[in-house]
Amino acid sequence: LEPQDDDLTTTDLHGDWYDANTVEDACHSFNRFCRKANLFHLVDTTSFEFVESYITAAEITICEEVIKKGSWLAKIYVTKSESGNLVWESIKSGEFNGLSVQCEGFVSDIE
Repeated sequence: LEPQDDDLTTTDLHGDWYDANTVEDACHSFNRFCRKANLFHLVDTTSFEFVESYITAAEITICEEVIKKGSWLAKIYVTKSESGNLVWESIKSGEFNGLSVQCEGFVSDIE
């Protein structure tokens, strides 16, 4: 999850955006209270687990992709199991291509 740019062009798949403080607070809350894995927001799973979840302190480049300062990144470990193998094959094929924060939010108009 990345924070909104000054040019107001950074949104998620739903067109929502988050300032840097909100992204950091969400990451810290996830690390303290959740750290649970699920598939498609529907089924809890032990097929993978979170081993790192952090906010980037500076702009970095990973695999030729520039990651902006303040982005929330996570590393997962895919288990060596039948279901883990299915998840790993889905990652390698590109069917699974990211993680979601799975959060609830309240939308209000700002005047």
